[in-house]
Amino acid sequence: MLTRRELLQQHAECIALYEGFAALLSGLLSDWLQPRWTELGLFSVTGGAKDAGRAYRKMLRENGKYERVSDLPDLARVRVVTYFVDKVDKIVDVIKSRLIMSDREEGLGPGDPRVFGFGGRKLLVRLPEHLIRYPVPEQFKSCAAEIQVCTILQHVWAQMEHPHYEGHFGASWELGRGFYRMAGLLEVADHEFVRIRTLSEERIDAVDVRLKARPDSLPIDVVTLYKYYRSERAAASLDSEIAGMRAETVKGTVKGKAEIIADMHFMKMCASKLGIVGLQTIGEVQRQIEKNRVLILKMAKTMSPTSIQGGIMEGTCLLYLSYVTACLRGSLNDACELFRRIDVSSGDVQKRRVELFCGVYQEIHAKQKR
Repeated sequence: MLTRRELLQQHAECIALYEGFAALLSGLLSDWLQPRWTELGLFSVTGGAKDAGRAYRKMLRENGKYERVSDLPDLARVRVVTYFVDKVDKIVDVIKSRLIMSDREEGLGPGDPRVFGFGGRKLLVRLPEHLIRYPVPEQFKSCAAEIQVCTILQHVWAQMEHPHYEGHFGASWELGRGFYRMAGLLEVADHEFVRIRTLSEERIDAVDVRLKARPDSLPIDVVTLYKYYRSERAAASLDSEIAGMRAETVKGTVKGKAEIIADMHFMKMCASKLGIVGLQTIGEVQRQIEKNRVLILKMAKTMSPTSIQGGIMEGTCLLYLSYVTACLRGSLNDACELFRRIDVSSGDVQKRRVELFCGVYQEIHAKQKR
C-alpha cells in the first residue's frame, strides 16, 4: 500500500494527463450528444480528474487492490447530467455506441432495486483506436475514464454526499441515514418530474385535437395560445404584415414540444393581457383576429411606429388584439383603464402611450357612428 506521500507524488506526476483526457472526452461527448440535447433532456456534460484526497481514500477502501494511482479506473471522470431519470439509459446507449466499454459497470442504474444512494450509471471506458474525425492522441491511448450518467437531482445528492459523508471514515449512523433519507426523497422527485412531463406532453397533444374540433372549449393559456398561433395562418400572416409595415422580420420565440414551457414568456404575457380585456377562449381569439384585422394593423402602426431591433416577436398581433379589444370595451375612461392594466410601460412613457391609445379609440368610435 502506498504511503500518503508516495500517492501525492504519483498523483502530481499524472494529474495533468488525466485532466487533459477528461477534457477531451467531455468535449467528444458534448459533440455526440448535441443533436439530441433537447430530446435527451440534457443539462450538462462536465469533466475533470479525481483529486488526491479522494484518490487516497479510494485506495484505502480497496485495501491494496491498486498499486499505483494511475491504476485507478476513474482518475479521469466525466459526468453527463439530464433532467429526467427515464433518459439515463438512452444516453448510456449513445455512449456505448461510440466508446469501448470495460467488462464491468460500476453503477447499476436508477431503476435497480439493489441501489440506494447515487442511482446513476457509471461506465468505465476507453477511446477506440480511431475516432470519427481524427486518430486518438498517443498520450491518451492507455487512459481509462469513468463516465457517470445521472439526473440533476442525483448530481446534487452526489455533490453534497462526497464532501460531507464519503470523506469521513467512521461517519456517524445519523449522518449516513440522513443522506439515505434524502436519496429516497430525490428518487421520488425524479419519477414525479417524469410524470409531470408526460402529463404536460399529453395535454399538448390533446390541444391539437380540440383546436380543430372545438376551439371554443379551449381556455386561453400559454399552451393553447401557442398551438393556435402555430396552426392558424391568419395570426402568422397578420404578424408578417405588422413586420412589413416597418421593414422588419418576425423572429421566432418558440421551439419544439419539449421546450414549449421554457420558451413561452411572450405568449404567456399575451395570454394574460387577453384575459384581462375579457377574451376567454381560443375560439374568441380566432374570431376577433378575423373580424378586427384592419383595426389590429392600425393599432400596431400607431402604438409602435418605429423599428424594433431584431424584428417583432411571434404573436405580436395577439398583443395588439388585446389593445383593440380594450378599445371596444365601453367608454373611453373604461378603455383607458384597461389599457393601463395591460401596458407594461410607466411614467411619462405610459402617459404618451395612453394618449396614442385614446387617439385610436376616438378614431374607431367615430367611424362606428357614421
